[in-house]
Amino acid sequence: MEKLRKDDAKDNIKKYENQLVLDELSERTIKKYVVDVEQWLNDMPDIINKTSIISYKNNLAKLYKPTTVNSKIISVNKFLKWMGCVN
Repeated sequence: MEKLRKDDAKDNIKKYENQLVLDELSERTIKKYVVDVEQWLNDMPDIINKTSIISYKNNLAKLYKPTTVNSKIISVNKFLKWMGCVN
């Protein structure tokens, strides 16, 4: 994963949400993805890299059940893929 500026990611959340609507995801799914991404960004440093994402996942594992952790990480991964940061 290439480095991502937190501000760039935040600036693209609304565009991402609009894309999810165009992809015809349910309103509930869209809300969950957006909330998960916003929560993730709140915990990220100004420059996001693989190390900071792994640290985030490890912190989630201390707070939530594995299914919840995986769900949140899926939301983040989908956003990162949409941003073109991962394949």
